[in-house]
Order: sequence, then structure tokens, then C-alpha cells
Amino acid sequence: MVAGNHPHEPEGKGVFLIMDDEEELREIFGKIIQQLGFTVVLKQNGSDAISYYKSNPQIVGMLFDLTVPGAMGGKEAVAELRKLGAKMPIFVASGYAKNPVMSNPLEHGFTASICKPFNADELVKILNFYLIAPTK
Repeated sequence: MVAGNHPHEPEGKGVFLIMDDEEELREIFGKIIQQLGFTVVLKQNGSDAISYYKSNPQIVGMLFDLTVPGAMGGKEAVAELRKLGAKMPIFVASGYAKNPVMSNPLEHGFTASICKPFNADELVKILNFYLIAPTK
């Protein structure tokens, strides 16, 4: 497993969507989350994530990049998804730690925030807390 020593079987279930404009980051985050047992869907911007959600509302969680140059970022996408009735945990990731969305994610429709760069263990910890542990 990518994140530390985890001798137990993966416990994540369902579809998890990752939205980031950087392909390399989408791939890295996707591998980590897939190793937890989730089926991973990768999208490049908020508009693509919303379109996917509209035809696949069974998504169990999402991780959004806060800003996407020239396209819809996480802040706008989460607002639209919440209007559509999306109730699953949606996490925001950004290198802009001082952005108000990062310091107060709940006020902006997100479940929690994680600052880039983060390591695999940090991502696993947040997903365990919000997605895996509550289902046990």
C-alpha cells in the first residue's frame, strides 16, 4: 500500500471522484484512494465533475482542487453540487493554505480541507475519518 504499513484489507466501497487540473496529481491521488478499495473516477475540472455526478449520483466522496485556471474550480463546483442535493463528503485540496475556503471548508460547502503538498498518510487519514470509519 502506498500509505504506510496497512496490513488489513482495503475497506473503502463505492465510487470516489477526483477533480484536479494536473494530470499527475489526479493519477497519484487516484492510486492512493484506489488502494483503499474505492473505484476512482478522474476529472479535470468542476464542470466535468458535475456532469459525471448528474448521471452517476451514487458517488460516495469527492476530492476537488480549489482552483482550476481557465475552468470551474472546486469552490464553484461544490456550490453547484450542493444545490443539486449532493450529500456525500467533498474535500478541497489546495496549495493556498491561507485561502478562506481552506481555513473554513464547511462554510463553503466542503466537508474538510487538505493542504497541498500532502503525503499519502494524510489523505488516508481524512478518508478513513469521513468515509471508512463511519460505515463500520
